[in-house]
Amino acid sequence: MASKRTFTDKASAADKSIGFDYQYYYFLDRLLNLKSGESVGLEILDDVHVSSSATLQLLFQLKHTTALAASGKPVNLTSLDDDLWKTMSNWAKIICDPDDGRALQNEQLSFIKKTEFHLVTNKSWSAGNLFINNVVEFVDGQCDFSKIKATVQKFHDQTTSIDVKSHIANVLSLDDIVCERFFLKLRFELELDEIIKKVKLSIRDKIISLDDVENVFARLDSNIRAENFINIKAGKNILVSYDDFMNKYEKIFASSRKKELRYENYKPILPHDLITQRFVKQLLHIGDIQLSEIEIITEFTIQKLRLARNLLEWQRSGQMVADEVTNFHLDVQAQWRNGFRNKFRAGRMPADVLAAALELLDSLREKRFKIAGEELGTEFSNGELYHLSDSDVIGWHPDWENL
Repeated sequence: MASKRTFTDKASAADKSIGFDYQYYYFLDRLLNLKSGESVGLEILDDVHVSSSATLQLLFQLKHTTALAASGKPVNLTSLDDDLWKTMSNWAKIICDPDDGRALQNEQLSFIKKTEFHLVTNKSWSAGNLFINNVVEFVDGQCDFSKIKATVQKFHDQTTSIDVKSHIANVLSLDDIVCERFFLKLRFELELDEIIKKVKLSIRDKIISLDDVENVFARLDSNIRAENFINIKAGKNILVSYDDFMNKYEKIFASSRKKELRYENYKPILPHDLITQRFVKQLLHIGDIQLSEIEIITEFTIQKLRLARNLLEWQRSGQMVADEVTNFHLDVQAQWRNGFRNKFRAGRMPADVLAAALELLDSLREKRFKIAGEELGTEFSNGELYHLSDSDVIGWHPDWENL
């Protein structure tokens, strides 16, 4: 019969699980912040690492706690915290690892020169953490190495924890010059408790609307977790370059940014004299409409005004930018130009000019133009024709510019 798990066992398993998730989400956040030429790895050189070139790498040790202080916040990272000194010990071992070609002092110094060492934890900052205070002072040039080394030696002598004492001894075993350079490259990121919130903020920074952040997060989380599982199962390292990330997941961001346009079918204020509009004069000239057809002229005018109003509103609301509107106009003009040349080539003027002009108009009215990749409806597509005609950009009769 299987033995029952104690409450302590269950709590320990939960702690380990959330620790793995904390590490993974930090990896995901670093992925979202990669720049061209950079790559991020998970559990290769460290818990997480970022390489930006052959001469620079960032190592990240992630430490998460579920223990809370009386204030309800995660407990402090203390001067004799096992997480602190286990991390320092791990880095000391990496620095002087003979199996990785760093048995000699010059090899260790060369490694430190190109490396930053980051401890990231949700534990709270403590003003009483003498070691971190000394490191900050040392990096800022406010104290010398002898002071910080004396502090570390004092911790070694005072602690009653065998593990902590062993960890500190590993750090002190480094040559002084190596240890000094190592301490100069230490970085601490404490109180990072809301790691998922941090990931979502990074997604928001990719110019993703607030309404879409949750959807992008869910899709990225699902796809990257699955890919990580597949890679681990296949015995592959989890190492993702900027180009890899963009090639695989840029579509998620692009599809989120691309939304159907919101149409405003408002009632425009009509011009006082509908007949004197430039586009109306052109339609009258080729016989598409008659002066008596006020309802049709009104309908066409509304289509023109609604199209113009929506173009302005789409830019104002951020649904598209100015160059997309410009490209839209240019594309419609190009389609008109092709049709116009087809009907009225030089030296091949049709016998019935007005009939050819109506054919050109009718063929363009059948089209549904696209703006920013989205197809407009017939009313708005026709409105664009009337808008361009009213602006003296296109026409139907071969002599339309002189009408």
